[in-house]
Amino acid sequence: MRPARYEWIPGLGNAQIRRTSRRLVRITSPSTAVELLTLAREAARERRRVIFFCSCGLPRWCHRSVVATLLLRAASAYGIRLRIEEWPGGEPRTRPIHVELASSQSALRALLPLTGTRGPARLAALPYGTLVQVDDQFDDLVPVGPARYGSKKWYLPMLLNYSDGTSVRGTPRAVSDWRRRYGYGARDA
Repeated sequence: MRPARYEWIPGLGNAQIRRTSRRLVRITSPSTAVELLTLAREAARERRRVIFFCSCGLPRWCHRSVVATLLLRAASAYGIRLRIEEWPGGEPRTRPIHVELASSQSALRALLPLTGTRGPARLAALPYGTLVQVDDQFDDLVPVGPARYGSKKWYLPMLLNYSDGTSVRGTPRAVSDWRRRYGYGARDA
């Protein structure tokens, strides 16, 4: 029988989660980051990765960014090299990926619905900020996140400037700025 692959570490939870302002973060037991670091080292010996997660949409305001900082500090204190990346990780691609839209009008919204069954699987691991050429309907490239499934169809979420709801321009610099602003860049110890 396989060992459990899920580990709950209550000490790394946000003690402020029940407060009215969800942006307050106080890790219950910061020293517990060493426990997660130990699990990551064990997984690395088995050539596996560790994923720590919660339901927050943006890493910048999520307690997992604070946990990441605690992990990096612990790794540095023990002389351990560590890289932390938001899923799916990696740098965005700058070459266009051609996708088909389910309908041309939906391209004007923040979601790009996809047709067919071949494309979505390969698009599910796109790093946030990948530039996509959509059926030659746009003059510019559109920055997107990984494919998602919802309402019985696959779609690509377009990157939005969450402060005002506008779409992020499809340039490598604009995407890089967005990734840095919202916490999607890799962090190393």
